[in-house]
Amino acid sequence: MNQTQKPAGASAEHRNEKVRAVLLAASEPLGPTEIARRVNEPWCGAGGYPSSAAVTPVLRRIGAIANNGRYELKADGA
Repeated sequence: MNQTQKPAGASAEHRNEKVRAVLLAASEPLGPTEIARRVNEPWCGAGGYPSSAAVTPVLRRIGAIANNGRYELKADGA
């Protein structure tokens, strides 16, 4: 298979913005699997199911705060 003809995956910035948008729209902290389900893009799942393993690195990159396995964005004043 020719790797040059393979479609490019989502960029890190695209992933950051998708996860950030889900967290901003949420009324309560969410677990990583629920975030993956709400993003609903191929990069955040495995075998057709949402995967926390794909979302967790993005949560760390954007500085989301974890509390008992659920994530939220930092408050503006923090």
